[in-house]
Order: sequence, then structure tokens, then C-alpha cells
Amino acid sequence: MAALSIQVPYPVFYDRDGLPLDNGNVYIGIANLDPVTNPLQVYYDEALTIPASQPLKTSNGYLYRNGTPAQIYVDAVNFSILVNDNKNLLVYSFPEGTGISPNASGVAFTGFKGQVGFVSDLADADGSDWIGFDPIDLNTIPRSAQDKMRDFVSVRDFGAVANGIVDDTNAIKYATSSASSVDLDDGTFSISANVPLTVAKSFTGNGKKTLIQTTGGFGATPIFTISPPASTDPKNWRISDFGVTNNGSATSVFSINLDVANKYVSKLTLKRVISNSAVSTGRFVELSNPIPNLDGLFTSVFEDNWSLGGYYLDNVGDSVILNRNTTTGPGVGYYVNQLGTAANVIIRDGNCTSAGGALNVVKGANVIFEGMQVECPVAFTGANNAAVSVYRPSGGSVYNTKILNNNINTQGNPLYCVYLNYAVQTVIDGNEFYCDVGSGAHIYIDANARDTIIGNNKYYNYANGLEVSPIIVNNGIGTVGVWNNATISLAGWTSQGTPGENALGFFKDRDGTVQLRGRVAGAAAAAGSVLFTLPVGFRPNVKDYQISTFGAVSFVRGEVIMLVTSTGSVTILTNNTTNIDLNNFSFSTR
Repeated sequence: MAALSIQVPYPVFYDRDGLPLDNGNVYIGIANLDPVTNPLQVYYDEALTIPASQPLKTSNGYLYRNGTPAQIYVDAVNFSILVNDNKNLLVYSFPEGTGISPNASGVAFTGFKGQVGFVSDLADADGSDWIGFDPIDLNTIPRSAQDKMRDFVSVRDFGAVANGIVDDTNAIKYATSSASSVDLDDGTFSISANVPLTVAKSFTGNGKKTLIQTTGGFGATPIFTISPPASTDPKNWRISDFGVTNNGSATSVFSINLDVANKYVSKLTLKRVISNSAVSTGRFVELSNPIPNLDGLFTSVFEDNWSLGGYYLDNVGDSVILNRNTTTGPGVGYYVNQLGTAANVIIRDGNCTSAGGALNVVKGANVIFEGMQVECPVAFTGANNAAVSVYRPSGGSVYNTKILNNNINTQGNPLYCVYLNYAVQTVIDGNEFYCDVGSGAHIYIDANARDTIIGNNKYYNYANGLEVSPIIVNNGIGTVGVWNNATISLAGWTSQGTPGENALGFFKDRDGTVQLRGRVAGAAAAAGSVLFTLPVGFRPNVKDYQISTFGAVSFVRGEVIMLVTSTGSVTILTNNTTNIDLNNFSFSTR
């Protein structure tokens, strides 16, 4: 008689932690189909006469019948299997197991080909150890099952444990490289290295129940890198509904890496992600799109996120919306540098208490900053010392920025609520501004800002919240909506009013109409004397304007004739003029 080896007589099922599965649920079904909805009849005896109901229950890893471990049998060569834990959460599934005949080589129990559901210590391709499924087994899965897997998988299908201790990096990597939709499920997923997202997919968790945390040894890299293959069309990304904690040296949470030409991302949605610890650059989202690459991020939405760190969008494309986000911590809340051919970035209805200010626009057109609550909790000198800065330092200009209906409070830290330079047609309207009235300004318009439009804002002292007269430093060209004091050039003549009252000044409205203000007087002036000169942006566009106004000639009150020229000079035409009233006079610059 030949010797026989002793075989384990009963199948054993394991939980995700490698321990025998207790009070688990086992489903057996038609091969390559969902065993829950497509079950096979299972029997407790080899003759297939004692049916068993599903799900089969486990105790300490064994299937039990009448208080003792049991074997199970099916009348099929192949079958699918799904194993859930005592909370009915997935432990593993496999599309095509193979039964073993009870008469084969003396083996009298049911076996499973490729039983990869339990946790095992396997070597990755790079030689590192990881806990999860051997990726080689994926090559044995039938094409129909692979197609289904590419549509939707859970990271637990690839061995993720989500207990906050076991390293789930490779399980997540294999999931994201195999399927178009990846479910993070409940739990705390620890990762020790960057996770690349390279194809368009859904990568979603279960809100507050899902957390991804980096280990203490996580290196100086982004936590996630979105980097599609060149010359692809990676539309409809969706990343949402999980938290992120950085315990290592991560540089950013999400890096959109368009490092070579012909890479771009469109229709990306990043939603309801909570990043509750800082990263080294202070950037929650970082778009890396080096020149001369002229592709970028297009038609995308960042919405309802909460982050320690802001949005750094370098060479961003068209139609990007950032909606209802909360940003705090180091760095600037929103940095916008648009491609030369791009426009339209909308930032609205959020809260920003970032240490580097709220908004820094350095290039682009049609950036809208609207409905934001902004506070500056610390002093800083970056971004031109302003909560909102629109300034292109490298030449050219930023066009058509709109700063609308925001509440911006410097809290006495940065000098200005808004700073403009090399900005054209910036609209500032409907805002409430709080600044240090002793040393700062609500709005600072530098010399190279053109055609700024100041609308109906309200201005406050940050220290006591009291409304004050606007503090607007206006060195710009053609600023609309703010009174400017004029400098009298006629010797011996002075203004008869006080600044802000009847001092000599000028104002332009949105229709391009310039209004003059003030009373001036002096020694008798000869015809042809220039009283003052209007700067560029406040001059008649084509023709000269001759005006008749009240005044005095040889100290006798009467009519005074003046001429406003296209070069800006305001010239007295009436000889021996000694007094001029310029109130209520206006002309068009168009």
C-alpha cells in the first residue's frame, strides 16, 4: 500500500488581518458572475442530496453544519466566490474557482484555484514587501472578469487592510492601474509612497469614514500625482469624499503633473476632500505645467474641499471653477498663472484664512474672485503685502480681473486689501474692506495699472469695525470711480477747498465721462495760461472741449471760458481771470 500525505479535511477562510474569519458570510455562484445575484446550489454531501443555504456562515474560519466543521460541494467544475466579514464588508472575491474531486489523489475536500482572498506577505516586482494580492494572479483572470474589474473595484479587492497600520500603498496602486472606478471604502488607509493616477477614473471614498494617511517615512513627493499619458484625452476624472493626513514629508496633496508637451487634463472634479494637516509647500493642489508646454488643465471643478494649503495653478487653462472651498494654513490661498491663450478662472463662495493671503494673479484674463470671506491672521510681505494681489511682474498685463462682493479683512497684517499693478480693467465692486487706517490702504493702485473700475464698496477700520472714508492710493492710469486731486501748475493759484470737499480734482465714471471739481483763485491770469493738466485716461479722446463756467474776471464775477485739450491741458481763455468754479462740469473721453 502506498503512503498518503495527511491533508486538511476542511476549507479555512481568513479575514483581512490574516486571522480565521469568524461569523463571516460566504457566497458561491456561477463562474465569472456575481455569486450573490447568481448563486449555485451548494451541498453538504458528496452525493449532492443535502442542500446548504447561502450565505454559508463561518466560525473561527470553518464552515459549520450542526455544530461541527463541514465540507461543501457543488455540481460544477468552476464557480465564483465572495467572502464578507461579520459586517458584510468585502474580504475578497474571485471570479473562477475550481472544485477538487473528493476522489482525486485521496483528497476529500473542496478546494479553490487561486484562493487569493486572505492577506499574505508577498514580494512586489521591485523587491519590496507588501501585504495584498500577488499581481501575477490578475493574468489568470478571464477577460470578462477583467473587463468588469476595469469598470469598478474596491481597493480591498487588492488586499488593502485599512486599519491604519498595514501599508496599503501597493494595493491602492494596483487598483488605480486596473479599473476606471476605484472605491476606497471605510477605514484608514496608510501609504508610504506616492500614488500615481494615470488614467481617467473615479477615485472615491465614503466621506468622513474614509481616511488616507501617509506614514512617518513618506518622502518629499506629492501624495497623489495626476499625470495622464501624453496625447490622450483624459476626461471626466472624479476624486472625492475622503480625508487626507500627512504624517511624513509630502510636498503637496495632489500634483497635476503635465511635465511634457501634449499632456492635459479636462473635466476633472475634485470634491469633498478634507486635508487636515500641512504639507511642506503649503499647496493642497499643485498644477505643474512647465513652459513651453501649452497644454493645461481645462473645464474642471474644485468644490466643497477643506484644506490646510491652497491651490497653486501654474499655466492653467480655460474654464476652471473653484467653488465653496475653505483654505487655511501656510501659502497663498489661490495662485493663478494662466496660459497665454487661456481665460476664465472663477473662485467664489469660499473662506480663506491662508497665511500668504487669499489671491495672487500673475497672468491671465477673466479671473473672477467673488463672494469670498477673507481674513489675514498673520503678517506677511509676499504678494505685494496685500490680501488680494493682481500683478504681473514679468512684463505684460493681467486683464479683466473682477473682485466682487467679498469681505476682505487684513486684520492689520498685510498693508492692503487689494494691490494692483500691470493690471488692466480690474473691476472692484460690492466689497467690504477692512484695513489698518493708520498705515495701510483699502486699495492700492500702482503706476502701471490701467482703467481700474472702483464701484460701490464699503470701507472699514479693521480695529473697531467702524465705517470710514475710503483709503485708496491711486497712482494708476484712467481709474474709474474714485476722485483724484489735481496739481495746480499756474503760479500763485491755489485751491479754495479742502481735500475730499472742493479741492481741485477729477473723477471718471464707467461711461467714460470725466467730472471736474473744485474752486481755484489767484492773481489775474492771461489768456492761454494752463491751470493744470489731466493725466492719461482722463483726457478727451479726439477733440478739444471748450467750456463756459462761473468765475471772476478782474475780481468781478462773470463767465470764464476754458479749453480742455486732448493732451490733457486745462487752459484759461478769458484774460485777467482771477477765480474759477469747476464744479458740475463734465466731458466725455470717448
